[in-house]
Amino acid sequence: MESPLSPVIANFFIDQFEKKAIDAFDSTPTVWLRFVDDTFVTWRPERDRLNLFLDYINAQHPSIKFTMETEQEQRIVFLDVPVERRGIRLTHEEYRKPIHTDRYLYTLSNHQVKSGELSTL
Repeated sequence: MESPLSPVIANFFIDQFEKKAIDAFDSTPTVWLRFVDDTFVTWRPERDRLNLFLDYINAQHPSIKFTMETEQEQRIVFLDVPVERRGIRLTHEEYRKPIHTDRYLYTLSNHQVKSGELSTL
């Protein structure tokens, strides 16, 4: 993947792969959103159909394998954003990792940046 076109070509490929796989299966997701290699899916048909769909889509290509994480207590974290299901609506909020301390460096402080790190200045 040395070429600058590689991510674009990979995105086109996975887009076509998803469309073919979803259209060929007898049940379809209500929502299918993808960012790079993460997908957010809402599924209305029966739960066992979702597991069949996961098995089906994983059988479509030997190098592409999907994994599934399901909501717990009507919540799931997607791309570091907690999404909560409230009836038929999805809501989100700001996500903080459990180790977050709310402490930040002042932008104009004379804080040394270690070699290899990016500076915000």
